[in-house]
Amino acid sequence: MTDIDELIQPPTGRFHTFTPDYDLIVAEGQKAMPSWLPPRSGMRRFAAPTDLTMRAGFTVFGAEIRGDTSYWTKEVWYVIEGKADLEIQDLETGESATHHVAAGDGVYFPEAVRLTVVTGAQRLVIFYCAVPASARDSHWVAALTQADINNARMRLAFEARSTS
Repeated sequence: MTDIDELIQPPTGRFHTFTPDYDLIVAEGQKAMPSWLPPRSGMRRFAAPTDLTMRAGFTVFGAEIRGDTSYWTKEVWYVIEGKADLEIQDLETGESATHHVAAGDGVYFPEAVRLTVVTGAQRLVIFYCAVPASARDSHWVAALTQADINNARMRLAFEARSTS
């Protein structure tokens, strides 16, 4: 197994431990995923059971970056090193807020949020756990058309009227 294979695929077996090398996680040509991560950033999965009930690992966001993505899983972060601003928008309600996080902080966000990570002079290193693993539901989220989204919004509006 090459270093990049080790970064992308967590070890198999029922139990294992992992001590991350943050510099290897962000090394050019070694950056595992996801592709939305800016330069000097990377991710290393630590656990991803084959049933995709969850995934966990380490992510390094480089210094002075801005990275945007959407999450379709519930996710918990523990900030190991650094600090950043997290700009979070709830895609269901449209509400948004900015939270400052630093080493020692825990973060939770539900599914269906847009997240922007903005770091300053320091990199941000986190341990994350997502439930379920995003790959389990990504195939159908990626296939949604605008008509599907409009239909879902119409159903939600109908349900809201029916319960009020």
